[in-house]
Amino acid sequence: MSIGGDASAVLPPALLARPSVRRGSVFSDLITIFRRSSSHPNRIFRHLSHSPTNKLTKNERQKTNKFSKPTAYNYEQNQEEESEESGGKPMSRQVLLDKIREKKEVIGKLRCQPWNMNRKRRTLRLAQKYVAQHESRVSKTHLLKVELKKRWGAFCRWADNVKIYLIPWEAKIKRIESHFGSVVSSYFTFLRWIVYVNVIITLIIISFIVIPEMLADAAADPSRVNRTASRKIIPSQELIHADELQVVSNFDGYLKYSPLFYGYYSNDEFVGARIRYAVPLAYFIITLFVFGYSCFAILRKMAMNARLSKMSDKKTDQYLFSWKLFGGWDYTIGNSETASNTTMAIVIKLRESIMECRVNSEKKFKPLIFLARVIANAIILAMLAFSIYMISVAVQTSETLEKTGNLLTKNQVPTIIATITNVFPMIFDLIGQIERYHPRTALRVHLARYKVLKI
Repeated sequence: MSIGGDASAVLPPALLARPSVRRGSVFSDLITIFRRSSSHPNRIFRHLSHSPTNKLTKNERQKTNKFSKPTAYNYEQNQEEESEESGGKPMSRQVLLDKIREKKEVIGKLRCQPWNMNRKRRTLRLAQKYVAQHESRVSKTHLLKVELKKRWGAFCRWADNVKIYLIPWEAKIKRIESHFGSVVSSYFTFLRWIVYVNVIITLIIISFIVIPEMLADAAADPSRVNRTASRKIIPSQELIHADELQVVSNFDGYLKYSPLFYGYYSNDEFVGARIRYAVPLAYFIITLFVFGYSCFAILRKMAMNARLSKMSDKKTDQYLFSWKLFGGWDYTIGNSETASNTTMAIVIKLRESIMECRVNSEKKFKPLIFLARVIANAIILAMLAFSIYMISVAVQTSETLEKTGNLLTKNQVPTIIATITNVFPMIFDLIGQIERYHPRTALRVHLARYKVLKI
């Protein structure tokens, strides 16, 4: 092989095409090759690490960091890049606030990072530098609003946590739920709600009836004291045995002459210096209001439970029976009696769903059902009128039979009232079955009729 052939094999084609390039010797070419191949690897790494990587864009570096392990070096490098870019590009106030909040979170959580001390110091220094440079660009008023909003949210969360501890019997009900399931605990939750309703009713009665009556007695004239002394002052012969257990258990003694019984109240109005308060009228109105409030509270609680129930969700309407059958069981139950009660509850829900589907499919007007409902309401109205007549007759005749009659005739008023209160609701339930209402509607109608009967 000739020397020209060796030169053409070593030199690049661009140099051979130029006629002005002087062809070197073979020895100089060999020396050049060995000199390039024997260069230090650190120089090659330094050359590679400076020129190509600095020319990468931010998007390319983000794509590369997605496949690399997130280390402290990457985080510090990102912080340096953000500080360099934020100095040249304007950012909106919300973006700047998010960046500052992120840096403050980094400063707060830096102690928990598994890094060495040098990395932690470097990261802390970069984060503090970023916050010091950019926090002054946001107005103090805006920073104060953000801080107050953050503190208010933390206070609301703390108040919600404290409110849970202030709920009466919450811990005991949760313990019952953990042992017997949510069905049993719902019974005690219902009892707690009844206590709340009774407390509200008691406060209403005390505020509008008991306190005005006591104020009227305190400011009464001698004639009123003489008229009401037999009902409000315990006689001396009864005062001897007034504190005995048998007397107290029969609601005699001090309880007999207390505001617990309606005989304590007089039919006189309370006339003060500037006000005039009709206590008898207030007694009647508050009694009606208490019955109406209790009925309204029960219906409102039922509607709220229906809205919060998982079975009333729109997503479950597509597979109604499947959701109630397969998703209605409570797997935290560990008692056989509770399991049987839960089974009956699921069966009742399925019956209600079947009845609701039948009602929705049969929306046509049926004269027989309408006639049955009219007859049922007429019978119930007749029973209510009969109860009013029987009570009025018993009250009128009890005054004459109290001294000459036997034990049954003397107690005919409480006997008739107890019989009407216990028997008539069962008859209402039997009559309500011929009306063919939805079970939920039938329950509400039955409650309304029972309230009218109690009034």
